Amino acid sequence: MISLQARLSAGLILALATLTILAVAIGGYSLRRIAENFVAARLEHDLETLLAALDFDADGRPQLATDRIDTTFHQPYSGHYYQIETSSGKLCSRSLWDADLALPPLAADRTIRAFVTGPQDRRLLLVGRTFRIQNQQNQQNQQNQQNQQNQQVTIAVTEDFTPVDAGLRRLLLEFGLVALTLF
Repeated sequence: MISLQARLSAGLILALATLTILAVAIGGYSLRRIAENFVAARLEHDLETLLAALDFDADGRPQLATDRIDTTFHQPYSGHYYQIETSSGKLCSRSLWDADLALPPLAADRTIRAFVTGPQDRRLLLVGRTFRIQNQQNQQNQQNQQNQQNQQVTIAVTEDFTPVDAGLRRLLLEFGLVALTLF
């Protein structure tokens, strides 16, 4: 027959272990969401910068003012990539080297956030959106009128999330070990 004290102690240990596991799980999820939101906010800023630097040549092909783009997009396999697609051409960051990003379907009404596999099988956080912009081209005719064209532009920017994942796993492991030593 087990004493009342032994049953209460076993119940208390079980309850504390359950609460500790729950705290680690909820804390890990919360930290991951905070990290993901932080990186996504930075990527949204990069997306807006790319949109502002985007222009079209006389033939309607997209081009970027490279002096307005962060240098990490020029370093091969830096973990920071962009891809811009229009009906008349595609631009990719030099950091992609010769790879392409597999883009999920992007909507014009909202910014999409997704994880994709990038160069060197790295896990990338992608932020993308499709924009409808007006491209004004000067045409020389008798009345010197401007012709406005609607151009659909899809822009996606990514960042390597692998180091963030590794840091979060290490932090949760350390937290779990501390919790385990307290038992």
